Amino acid sequence: MGKWIAGIVAAVIAAVIGAWLMSPGGPLNPQKPDVTITSFNVQNGVAGNAVNAYFEAENDGDGTAQACVVLWYSHGYDFDPRRSVSFGLSPGESQSLTVTSWVYDTSGVYTSYARIVCANDASDQDWSSQVLIS
Repeated sequence: MGKWIAGIVAAVIAAVIGAWLMSPGGPLNPQKPDVTITSFNVQNGVAGNAVNAYFEAENDGDGTAQACVVLWYSHGYDFDPRRSVSFGLSPGESQSLTVTSWVYDTSGVYTSYARIVCANDASDQDWSSQVLIS
């Protein structure tokens, strides 16, 4: 009879440990953020000046995003990006951000790109927007 009870106890313990391992946020099923840019607008400007870009970032995942920044390639990928302030987002939360470009030396139409980088989110998407400098 003692072996029978030990078998039942072992089965219950294994089921509890298995449920914990596979539960949302458990070691085998971590909750993950999914941060995206839901709005990206750039003001037009005048040569010799910088312009602002306005971003709305949102976490559509089920985990908290940590240490995120928006990288804005205001002159395309040929220049170093400008960086937003660092921020974090809980699931379902959004954040408005403003980033100032490098100075545009000449007039023209520029295609700028933005990317969000978070310490714990591996999404790899770029967003683009046109900038008119007169």
